Amino acid sequence: MAKELDRLLLRIEADTSRLRRELRVVEGSTRTTGRRMERAFARASRGLDAMTRKMISARGAAVALAGASALGLAIKRAIDFADEIAKTADAIGISTDALQELRFAADLAGVSQEKLDKALQKATRNIGELGRSSSETDTALRDLAPSLLADMRAAGSVEEALNITFRALAGMEDQTRKAAVANAIFGRSGILMTNIVRDGADAFDHARQKARDLGIVVEEELLRGAEKAKDQLTILATVIKANFTRGLISGFTDEFETFAEALADPAFAEGARAFGDSVGGTLRFAVEHSRAIA
Repeated sequence: MAKELDRLLLRIEADTSRLRRELRVVEGSTRTTGRRMERAFARASRGLDAMTRKMISARGAAVALAGASALGLAIKRAIDFADEIAKTADAIGISTDALQELRFAADLAGVSQEKLDKALQKATRNIGELGRSSSETDTALRDLAPSLLADMRAAGSVEEALNITFRALAGMEDQTRKAAVANAIFGRSGILMTNIVRDGADAFDHARQKARDLGIVVEEELLRGAEKAKDQLTILATVIKANFTRGLISGFTDEFETFAEALADPAFAEGARAFGDSVGGTLRFAVEHSRAIA
């Protein structure tokens, strides 16, 4: 057992000496690579410092006053809210005032904004197809509500056609017929649209007027301004991202190329492989002679 232990100690000492030599080789390559990486990071840091100084000098006072994250988030949410109203109204083909009034009336009736918007968009498509032989809405209304069909065809805009539709639904006493007409115009959410006018046309008009009286309806001019502001913010964010990426990549590209060359150096690869062989050999010898060590 003493001989085995002596052999193990000699083997470990020899491997340790070899390991030290190989570590020095790896250390030399790593030190060179580390210096290159430090230069790369230094260049990137200088670039960021310069960019920061320029930004502070251009908008220093404004950033100091409005840079709080809570304020920034509130501004973004307000702009997003206004932009969404403007874009949804355009997609449906009605004014922003009408959309906000209808959303308020729908909310009072327990109809979600999402359901209302989808139903109105469906109605817009169906209204646009009236008069075509392929229009299912046209075919259904000929039997269910021919006078309503005639009025919708004569309407000068989508908004006018929708107003005619809601008032007609409000005046229908037969719930089955009302639901069928609503489904023909608004699609699957048609039954929900009947809830908006379930208390009659006067109550429906009163809900819309209440939205205006309470100041819930944001003026279209303000909404359009917010829409433009969001577009400008989107452009600004894209420009900043592109230039930041450009600066970051240009600051690191050259140094990473030299780093890749260092990794491809045979001496570096040989040193790393030898280091692994030494560690593995020592561990293997220890395992094979574990009983003797114990």
